[in-house]
Amino acid sequence: MAAKRKFVVAAVACAAVVAGLTGCSSEDDAFDGMSADDIAKKSFKTSKAADSFRVTGEGKQQGSTVRLSFAINKEGACEGNMSAGKQGKAQLLVVDKATYLKGDDAYWKSTMSASGAGVNKKLDGRWVKSPSNNGSGGGVCDRNDLFKTSDAKDMERGDDADVDGQKAATLVKKESGGKTSTFYVAAEGKPYLLQVETKGKEQGITTFSDYNKPVDVKAPADDEVADVKDIVPAS
Repeated sequence: MAAKRKFVVAAVACAAVVAGLTGCSSEDDAFDGMSADDIAKKSFKTSKAADSFRVTGEGKQQGSTVRLSFAINKEGACEGNMSAGKQGKAQLLVVDKATYLKGDDAYWKSTMSASGAGVNKKLDGRWVKSPSNNGSGGGVCDRNDLFKTSDAKDMERGDDADVDGQKAATLVKKESGGKTSTFYVAAEGKPYLLQVETKGKEQGITTFSDYNKPVDVKAPADDEVADVKDIVPAS
């Protein structure tokens, strides 16, 4: 999502075409002989199987800079926060098959105005609880959405790079509308997905880190939770 990172291009001559895809090959290439699509599938499966991980991102949406940071464990528990400029900030918890959302005044105003409703004062500083979709919360908290092996297609391998000190294989996917997504996969140790950079009308950087670090999520106390009906006051 938008923070610039300095990628160091590996000084390796690449001149092999494998299954119609250009790729880098060397004696210590962890993915020697694999197509770009196969590397992506292996990375997605490995990342999805991790006990836990953190996903952070930054990008542009409707003229605002959107930032997010979430930690997710294997049981489906998740905690994090997101912000979108004037549209406000919100915290999210997913635990015990329930989703808890707490936004600041700007967040609730932007959310409620979009639905034509006003903001109920009972939401001030409190969490709103709702059932979680299959216990995952969906979207950014759903590892099935984050690591879809069905998306691992039509990729080409580029020059290896360095992502925060980790050697990474580079996989490039060009899509309709001028969108280009570059996936960086750890080339040493387990092939975890490290980062995804998107360019085009949608621009941003999403980083995956803290694989297998403990994530302990606890539900808010009952007196900190508002009834879901308080989101939209009765007319």
